[in-house]
Amino acid sequence: MTLPPPVTPPITGLELKILGLLKDNPHLSSSELAALLSIGRDTVKEYLGRLKSKGVLVREGAARSGSWVVLWDGRNDD
Repeated sequence: MTLPPPVTPPITGLELKILGLLKDNPHLSSSELAALLSIGRDTVKEYLGRLKSKGVLVREGAARSGSWVVLWDGRNDD
């Protein structure tokens, strides 16, 4: 018996944009994301926290030299 895939919480449009940018360039900083999205760095940090708590984004490595790993970005790569 196989289990169904886990249900991912709803992802907002801004969250999808962030995930897309991080999938393309996993070394972006919160300041770089803020500049690319024309929003505040604190807003980016808030959304990164939301994405981590939803289980769709994780940080690997050190704060400055690490990278982001997108676990789900809403796209079908099949």
